[in-house]
Amino acid sequence: MLKVTITTPVYPYPKRGVYTGIERHIENVAKYLASNGCKVRVITTFWNGGRDCDVNEGVEIFRVKDATLYIKKLAGFAELNYLSFSLTSTLKLQEFDSDVLLLNNQSPFANLINKVKLKILLAHHIDFIKSFRDIFTIPFSNIYGKLTNFDYIISPSNFTKKQIIEYFKVKEDKIVVIHEGVDTNKFNPNNKPIFRDKFKSEYVILYVGNLFKTKNVDKLIRLFYYIQKRIDASLVIVGSGPDLQYLESLTKELGLEKKVFFEGFVKDEDLPYYYASCDLFASLSIIEGFGLIFLEAMASGKPVVALNIASIPEVVQDGGILIDKFEMKEIGDKIINLLKNREEYEKYRERAIEIAREHDWNNIARKYIEFFKSKINSD
Repeated sequence: MLKVTITTPVYPYPKRGVYTGIERHIENVAKYLASNGCKVRVITTFWNGGRDCDVNEGVEIFRVKDATLYIKKLAGFAELNYLSFSLTSTLKLQEFDSDVLLLNNQSPFANLINKVKLKILLAHHIDFIKSFRDIFTIPFSNIYGKLTNFDYIISPSNFTKKQIIEYFKVKEDKIVVIHEGVDTNKFNPNNKPIFRDKFKSEYVILYVGNLFKTKNVDKLIRLFYYIQKRIDASLVIVGSGPDLQYLESLTKELGLEKKVFFEGFVKDEDLPYYYASCDLFASLSIIEGFGLIFLEAMASGKPVVALNIASIPEVVQDGGILIDKFEMKEIGDKIINLLKNREEYEKYRERAIEIAREHDWNNIARKYIEFFKSKINSD
């Protein structure tokens, strides 16, 4: 039995936090490795609550203290929360016998860990300085990442792999690409559209994600303004973030208060039914390390409309419409045509489901295990 220890500052048990995509990713890695025959331990913080020790879905969870407990929000300066967690998780790790250490954080203390057979850094995306506040975090994160001692990096996409090679000068043979997965039992075409009546339109377009500038939700709202002038449609926005107030103001400015629904963060158990309640999933995000939301939508039988940029074409493939540049009329007309043309719609829908099933988490977990075993046996 492979013994896998995962260190991660965020783990969504007993509650979920603000790092929604990363939390769901690491939770599923842990859960599906355990259900496929691995002994899995997670070392995490108290950010999401919980006790010193817990067991959830076959995964042992151990929590250690970090700077956040002592200096609260100030711990974010220079990534001190991640740095302090790296140290305490390393000390905790000494108690365990592990074949594989999966680092879901940059750990300059990883070089102190010698008794594991394989040390792997799990990448999600590359962060860049986009605001003044980022100056106090991202450069430090990059330094800690470069100091992290690892054998390999698992990247969620070829796009992120190229970024890692370019910006961190990591050799290509040290990086393996394993896509994220989707729970096809949870997200599937048979879920009932229990929220559909709430939106009171013939067609429902859905966006799920954080409300950051890079997500371009303001452009999506402006695009929807064009669309709803021509067909009876609603836009549903699930998620929150720093742009929420601006986006609500924009909605009022465009007179769309009764057509755009801001749902905020929703319960995890409700999310599949939001996908089920829409006709189409749309995102104009320009930065995605992978794009789990697209897989969830496709697993739910919903075609996707997204920009042909970053890792998005790797995920969506031909399960939706990929846009090379933002031309409002052209994109709007394509969406309207797709919604009204049932034959075309069904073609994308069937292909979306097929792609998502290839990414079922059991298939992805087996790729992890095969990679672990191949490297342990070869070294």
